[in-house]
Amino acid sequence: MGRALLTQLLILVLSVAAPAQEKPASGAKPPSQADPQPPGRTRIQSDNALSWQEGDHTVTFLAGGATIRRGDLEIRAARMLAWSKKGAESFEEVYAEGGVVITRGTQVLRCEQLYLDERNPDEPRAMIVDLRGEAVSKAYQEKFYVRAKEAREVARGVMVAKDISLSTCSYGVPHYHLSIDQGTLRGVDERTERERYDFWPYNSWTLDADELYPELQGAPLLFIPAMVLSPALEDFPLRRVEGGHNSRFGYYAYTGWGMNFKKEDDPGKWRPWGQVLLEADYRQLRGAAEGLDFRYKWKDQYEGYLNSYYMHDVYRDPSLGFNAKFGPLLGDDHDRGLVHFFHRQNLDEHWRLELESYYVSDSALREEFFPKEFLEDKDPETAAYLRYVDGPMSAYLYERNRINRWETQNEYLPRFNVSLFQIPVVRGTLSDLYLTERFDAARIRARFGDSLNLPSAESVRVDSLTELSLPIDFEYFQISPFALERLTYYDHSLSGGQELRSLPTAGGSISTQLHATWPDLAWGAAGLRGLRHIMEIEVKYAAGLNHDTTSQNLFPFDEVDQLAPFEEVTLGMHHRFKTKDDKGKPFEFLSMGVEVEYYPDARRDTTSLRADDFLPPFNYILVSPRSDGTFPERHWSNIHYGLAFQPHSFFQAYGSGEYNPVDGTQDVRQLGVTVWPWEKTSLSFGQTYVRGVTNAYTGTITTSLTEKWTVSVEAQYDLKAHQYLDQRLVVSRDFHDFLVETVLEHNTSTNDRRVYAAFVPKFLGSQGERRSHVIQPSVPSPQYTNPQP
Repeated sequence: MGRALLTQLLILVLSVAAPAQEKPASGAKPPSQADPQPPGRTRIQSDNALSWQEGDHTVTFLAGGATIRRGDLEIRAARMLAWSKKGAESFEEVYAEGGVVITRGTQVLRCEQLYLDERNPDEPRAMIVDLRGEAVSKAYQEKFYVRAKEAREVARGVMVAKDISLSTCSYGVPHYHLSIDQGTLRGVDERTERERYDFWPYNSWTLDADELYPELQGAPLLFIPAMVLSPALEDFPLRRVEGGHNSRFGYYAYTGWGMNFKKEDDPGKWRPWGQVLLEADYRQLRGAAEGLDFRYKWKDQYEGYLNSYYMHDVYRDPSLGFNAKFGPLLGDDHDRGLVHFFHRQNLDEHWRLELESYYVSDSALREEFFPKEFLEDKDPETAAYLRYVDGPMSAYLYERNRINRWETQNEYLPRFNVSLFQIPVVRGTLSDLYLTERFDAARIRARFGDSLNLPSAESVRVDSLTELSLPIDFEYFQISPFALERLTYYDHSLSGGQELRSLPTAGGSISTQLHATWPDLAWGAAGLRGLRHIMEIEVKYAAGLNHDTTSQNLFPFDEVDQLAPFEEVTLGMHHRFKTKDDKGKPFEFLSMGVEVEYYPDARRDTTSLRADDFLPPFNYILVSPRSDGTFPERHWSNIHYGLAFQPHSFFQAYGSGEYNPVDGTQDVRQLGVTVWPWEKTSLSFGQTYVRGVTNAYTGTITTSLTEKWTVSVEAQYDLKAHQYLDQRLVVSRDFHDFLVETVLEHNTSTNDRRVYAAFVPKFLGSQGERRSHVIQPSVPSPQYTNPQP
């Protein structure tokens, strides 16, 4: 297996077949944007050219950046010397040196010197010095880097390479590599069509190699016939190591030990199927803890995980800053832990089954020991979910039971939902009349946490929504009137009897989209290659037609039970600017938008938080309260705006926020800029402002001192509180397949000071890299405050 893998990797590079991406030189067009070439025609570009005669040959010297392009094959170099017969268009011999790049389509080969002999097109010859390239193992999905001091074609389809270095390490001086003293490559399966200067027109190959041996940090280890490098690290058992000291836990150490599972997909092809991780943690002030995690996934058929964690908490000191909000441990609270099981299975193209069970011993466990999951994940739930989707029709059956006694949660025992989305029911000349139907029936029981000491509430609820819409396209603008009726039945209300609620609503929208294109507009510094501007304007109106409501007599299980007559007008405008990257692929480099809502009946609709304001057919902008929590009467919502500027160049910026037209102030503002002034150095600056809550500024500097050492410094200061919220220093050493990071951190919000070292397993891909403080930027990516419709 190893010899075959080396054979594929090396010949991929030598045959200009490695799928590596190469950025074109400044001012040059990439192959995908190159001028269309007639078959067999050669194009030559250079800043300086000089030609002279030598017998019956013309010699051409190209300098200052030279390019030879023929079909989809391109050769670029600092200097070239070429020989051709008098009157001939094509060169018979080419010598290139200085940053030579050979490109065929998206495939790239780099070297320092190249000589091609095309005097006999049926027997071409080639000589390459200081070859460098990349290749990907299809079996392992692993990128390899190849170097060779010399590669020489000695006969048709026969190439000899010397002093070959093969590694999964991308550094100029790799931590380890496989050395091949000499290899002979023989072409197999020759292509019927070959462009001139394509000196290796073969689809497959064989390799005869001798004296193969691995080297680590420059020292040879042992002679072996073949070796597979990085894929073996996937089975390395150590997955997590972190140790340090903080004020809440004292000295601590976290470790994780893992094992991967594979199963055979096709004969001889083994694919990853699952992995198990055993966690062993120790905290000086809290004691030992253990965890067992198991994750599995197979293609698109099924996936899931089982996470568990247990600790006997020795003592929680409420005087240690962040612990004060939880208080001391009482009685049986010392035994703490969680078990989280989730399974998803696609039964076929229409049916999906999901099962989940999530037990957590107490309400404080996740916030204390798993803060990221506490902030980002949904609340724990135990549920079964069966879904069906077929075109515009969908249905699901859902059952949820509360198993955590400390948790306040609605139980659905069970819930059934059927939806039909925009089914044409009447065909018309200008447009069709569409029907949208949603039916939901559930037995709901609200259960409250034990600490609240409240009785549960229960009801059978049947909710139906019928909507008719008539979208009409008038070429320059579109209108879409609609009318809907929502009927909701309860077998038990707060008064003890049955209730039937009717909420008819009507409205419509009018929108237009304007666009213009300037293909010749260019701005090299910002990566602008042509410009396309799209402007969208939309006005929406919706109003409840029934002014009587029984919501006050309903138990508020969720937002459906809190609906009442409501009226609003939404105004929105969005601009999108698109250009192309250096490979001709369109992307959106600038977008901006603004939206606001108007409420005709301000006294009824803006003096409290309304659930109608974020459920269809109404928009999603909520009326903001004052800093004291009250809702003054107002006709206009906050003006929401957003901007994202992401050119493919050395910087990006974003901004979003809310302007209060009633008070004439900013209620929310979020700004950020990231620049890359030098290679492998980024500077980020951001502001997060919420009136009456915070005005925090964040700055981050991340730089690679060498190709293996990286330093990151981050600080967040709150001008309102006049103190630092967070300070962090990270020093990282890259060992290619893993990182070792040393972190010094002070978090004022939790009154926590930490000093620790962490092991980051890059060989686990994104699952391992997300544990790093260097790979993941601290400044959030550009985004709008609200999603665009």
